[in-house]
Amino acid sequence: MDNKLLQQQHRLTNHKPQQQQQQQQQQQQQQQQQQQQQQQQQQQQQQQQQQQQQQQQQQQQDPLKYILKLSVTDKKDNSAMTEETKPEDTEASKNEKTTKSKPGFPKRYVIVIMLFLGLATQYALRVNINIAITAMCNNHTVKENGFTITKPAEFSWSSKLQGTILGSFFYGYIVLQIPGGYLAYRFGGTKVFGMSLLIGSLLTLLTPFVARTSVAALIALRVLEGVFLGVLFPCNHDILRKWAPASEKARLFAITVAGCPVGTIITMPLSGLLTKYGPDGWASAFYCFGGIGLCWSFIWMLIVHPTPEDHPTISDEEKEYILKDTGKNKTTNEKVPWCSIITSLPVWAVIIANFCVDWGLYTILICIPKYFVEILKFDIAKTGFVASLPYLVKAFVGPTGGLIVDLMIKNGMSVRNARRLIFTIGCTVAAIFVLAVGYSPNPIMGVAFLCIGVGITGVNATGYAVNLLDIAPRFAGVIMGITNVFGSLPGFLSPQIVGIITVNKTVSEWRTVFWITFLVYLFGVVAFGALVSGDKQKWAMTPEEVEALKKDEGKEKDGKEKDGKEEENDKEEEEKEVETHGEENKDEGQDGVKGDSEDTSGSKEEPESKGETEETKTAENGETKGEDDGETKGEDTKGEDGEETKGEDTKGEEGGETKDGGATEQQQDEGTKDGQNGEDSAAKE
Repeated sequence: MDNKLLQQQHRLTNHKPQQQQQQQQQQQQQQQQQQQQQQQQQQQQQQQQQQQQQQQQQQQQDPLKYILKLSVTDKKDNSAMTEETKPEDTEASKNEKTTKSKPGFPKRYVIVIMLFLGLATQYALRVNINIAITAMCNNHTVKENGFTITKPAEFSWSSKLQGTILGSFFYGYIVLQIPGGYLAYRFGGTKVFGMSLLIGSLLTLLTPFVARTSVAALIALRVLEGVFLGVLFPCNHDILRKWAPASEKARLFAITVAGCPVGTIITMPLSGLLTKYGPDGWASAFYCFGGIGLCWSFIWMLIVHPTPEDHPTISDEEKEYILKDTGKNKTTNEKVPWCSIITSLPVWAVIIANFCVDWGLYTILICIPKYFVEILKFDIAKTGFVASLPYLVKAFVGPTGGLIVDLMIKNGMSVRNARRLIFTIGCTVAAIFVLAVGYSPNPIMGVAFLCIGVGITGVNATGYAVNLLDIAPRFAGVIMGITNVFGSLPGFLSPQIVGIITVNKTVSEWRTVFWITFLVYLFGVVAFGALVSGDKQKWAMTPEEVEALKKDEGKEKDGKEKDGKEEENDKEEEEKEVETHGEENKDEGQDGVKGDSEDTSGSKEEPESKGETEETKTAENGETKGEDDGETKGEDTKGEDGEETKGEDTKGEEGGETKDGGATEQQQDEGTKDGQNGEDSAAKE
């Protein structure tokens, strides 16, 4: 019985640890399950964050695709909702949707599109007279009742007077460049841009009436029209500095200025058709484009806002994305640093580039229609179409060049080199092909060369004009006004010079015109390449940026000073170590010499009459002296017969080398003397 009880107790005691082990295993499994659930929740949260980031990127890059995907996902979510969903949750989500701004087409692209259309309208208002004047001053044929009738010109203006009329726009265009940039800086570019284009459109509508009244009044009207339309480019820069993120500056600017060639593309052929088939002949061109300008002005006032902070329907994501680079945009009363601007070499790089590019632009824009009619003998209606072809190429090349520049900078090229490279390519290719127009063997080749030469100039603006947003974004509109003053000079100088050179309307005279354009382009390449900069100038920085820059420079100086001090300390420590090693070596050499001399003197002064103990001491002293002198430990052993066998001793020079120059010739002599004394004592013994 006792054995059975003991077995039962033993079983019970063994069963308890098994139960504990099982409980521990269950607890571990539960903990593992909880950890797995937590990991799954974290993964779900990460996936949701990634989806939100992808949606934001899609919204910024491809807004149309994003809107389509958003509509599809909304439909799926609505169809997947079941009856189990709580009404409180759905109401809360609805309230959130109403309070938060809905994502849609980015508002900065709306601004860019309106700027594109505005600059296209501006060019339509300024270049339509270039086509219309050919019908105003030249005899032309029309068909009436099935008969071809030659109608005399309505105005008998000379070639020189025509050049004055065409250039009069730029006399006014130059007047408000600097004041227009300052007005945009003070009151906002959107207001000045809209009002200026509205007034310019009204003046265009009045052009036919004024031209039939007086040629002097027509010149005055064109001057006044140039005054109001001249502020658009400074305003364009001021608006983009508030709406264009740093990573999109070049492409957005290129899109806006692409409106200039597009306006030319539409205006020239349409003006040719209107002057020939319009109800009032050449006057129809002014009525058409003046009306388009009025319509654009009213739309601009309704949908465009000065800054992202002022826009009522912009999404929070887009606002943060823009303000991250541009910062807070507020109308400021700060003084413009005029002296710093005028004396800045990077600003003069843009000024020279603007002058050279606009010389080629206005020479081709204003004078090439006359070249087609007088030299290539094109029809007036065909002239407008052919003259617009180069600008069709330019409209596509410009935005492409902006995208290429942004990619070059993104991939590591410096801003300075990227701007300089794209400008050099544009101007050099343009110079070569514009010169080739004057030597083309037939009209078709001439048109082809002109398309390439003018089309490639679309990339020039992404080199020099965007550079103002690099070096001085705060004052980009003001500086653009200054540079446009010089850029406007070719607008009235070029027609006058071309009119003087082409008096006889010969091919050789026009070739002179093309050679001048060629040389001006190349001068712009050299000057811009030498003076351009890609860094923000100190005079264009805010006080906060200046302080941050000073701190960074101070840190760099401190780091350089620390590095210099550390190098000096290292050199000093090395020199000290060398000196201490040299002194130690000298001391060791002197100690060796003193020890050897003492040992030799002691051995010589020992009396020979002493007993065996004194003689053995001298033998020991002789052995130790050999060690001090740098000799190897040659053991002197005595045989049983009393004969002495000598060990091999190395030279004293080797001992000197091991002691870094401690042993001298005197030590060697003393060592030999010690050896002789040892031999004499052994012989006496």
